[in-house]
Amino acid sequence: MKIERVRFYVDAADRWRDWFIGCWGLQVVAEGSLDSNASAVVVNSEAVQFVIAAPTGRHGTIASYLRQHPPGVGAIDFVVDNLDICLARALAAGSRLRHPPRERHDERGRVRWARIACAGSVDFVTIERKGNTPALPDSNIDLLAGSCPTTGPFRELDHVVLNVAAGQLAPTARWLEAAFGFQLRQSFAIGTDHSALASQVLVHPESGTQLPVNEPMSPNSQIQEFLDANRGPGIQHVALETTEIAEVVTHLRRAGVRFLDVPGSYYAELNTRLQPYSLQAIECEAVARARILVDRSIDADLNVGVGHEAPLLFQIFTQPVFGQSTFFFELIERRASARGFGEGNFQALFEAIEREQLQRSRLKPLATSA
Repeated sequence: MKIERVRFYVDAADRWRDWFIGCWGLQVVAEGSLDSNASAVVVNSEAVQFVIAAPTGRHGTIASYLRQHPPGVGAIDFVVDNLDICLARALAAGSRLRHPPRERHDERGRVRWARIACAGSVDFVTIERKGNTPALPDSNIDLLAGSCPTTGPFRELDHVVLNVAAGQLAPTARWLEAAFGFQLRQSFAIGTDHSALASQVLVHPESGTQLPVNEPMSPNSQIQEFLDANRGPGIQHVALETTEIAEVVTHLRRAGVRFLDVPGSYYAELNTRLQPYSLQAIECEAVARARILVDRSIDADLNVGVGHEAPLLFQIFTQPVFGQSTFFFELIERRASARGFGEGNFQALFEAIEREQLQRSRLKPLATSA
């Protein structure tokens, strides 16, 4: 089970198409109608593909989504080996079908798909493909799967993060395990004197697809702020894997992409935190200028020794994209096949978003017991 594309539900497809092209360097690979109620643009960069869909009237899935939520991720497409087996397992785990299985076929190939309700209004679109098939089988868009440009600034979709309500982290993780076979890899409890969250990172054992899930651990948590603004659970961010991240970030900033700030003090003891690894002085200066976070991989200790490249994580996060404290993007470079996530970068992200919260409203320290 592997992520194939992410579908954004927005108010104006043309406006966001221009933003993805002009600011992010993605390429338009198809345009057309999803159905009688929505239009869409498909943009691409190597294995990264987004559908930017907007309603054309008051009816349909996307119009309904936007009446309940601000613009954001409405669905994630997953390619699966066998749709029948996938659905049987999902239904046995208590999943709800949003749309039952459907099929399209011609002399080129056969595709079958179904929609499974995830958290809130987010859907998982599970797709089984044989031969050459439409990339978006549930639409009128003429685009073959796998026929898109292979160049661009982003290599692939690294992970997608889901925010759920307090008390729903464990049930959601259990559902993802039972319904789709995801497995728990890491758990985090992140916080400051002002707020806190809990997180579990789930990974699919066959594809390596990563799906972290967060819940708030305090009433004023940034996760709760997301849930309030989004009016329910939803996708907090999508991470795009890239190489030469400092260069990419510099280009994106010039194009108008806004990133969360990181204080200069973060970089003062950077190499000390990365021990037994370290960055050369010139790279330390580059990541500091670009305000990129750096951390050790979860398996860093396995690769200590002469001749091993440091398994490091380089990460940076944008400001919220859609004008509210909801969805944002992450850029990530995984050096030496670094796996998972580092707690240091997670903490630094939490504190960066908290600084943004403090600018919007006053956060009070968490109550402590006597």
